[in-house]
Amino acid sequence: LFHLIQERVWAVLGTVDDLLSIILDTFIQTCIDNGIQSIHTIVLSNTLLSVASVNSEFFTSQIVAKLLEISGSENVHDLVSKGTWTEVSVLIRFMLMLSFDEVIDIQKYLPDIFHIVTLVVGNGQAVIRSSIHGIAVNLVHTLCAKLQAKGENEQVLQDMLAILKNLSGGKFRAKFGVVEDSDTGSKFDVGTSFARETAAEDFSEGISPYDLKDITTELVKVVTIGTGNPGLGKLITLKFLC
Repeated sequence: LFHLIQERVWAVLGTVDDLLSIILDTFIQTCIDNGIQSIHTIVLSNTLLSVASVNSEFFTSQIVAKLLEISGSENVHDLVSKGTWTEVSVLIRFMLMLSFDEVIDIQKYLPDIFHIVTLVVGNGQAVIRSSIHGIAVNLVHTLCAKLQAKGENEQVLQDMLAILKNLSGGKFRAKFGVVEDSDTGSKFDVGTSFARETAAEDFSEGISPYDLKDITTELVKVVTIGTGNPGLGKLITLKFLC
């Protein structure tokens, strides 16, 4: 029944342009009100995929814009103290959902999304740190799939697969602030369920400058090699330096 509702109701609503802003704002506020690991957030995150399946451009652009505006304006400590971090967490979960099924226009949004990753990486509860890592891995996986489908340059594909393996490994999971024995550590699938709110002591504020530099270096490689556009790699480097 759930999948039928997704297909027959939410996917159809996703075709009505006048409703899209209302749907997104309502989803965000409902998740904020009920908590990042509530059943409401789990259901609405999955539902977002159904709505966005027919209008991914709108939802991607809006979520990217909101994340850039909020996460780029203040440090995480201030966002937490003002209560704004919860909205950032919801938007990160939504972005994770969009990073599945190749619904994001990689060429258009990859530099901005990776810039967001560098702004928020290693922050928040375990589920959010894991989600941030999942976004990066999923987008690299999407690039690899696109390169494999084109079959144009085997060396580029091999280079990207090496980066994917590197980012997915334990060394970089730790750099992203993902604890190996965490219940949420490797659950990037859309069916992920979280039983309880994360404890306050689980909250982390950032990673070391050295880990951030290593992550950014890998992301720049992804943009430069995966898109075949060195200018995009320079763009994310400049954003990181700013």
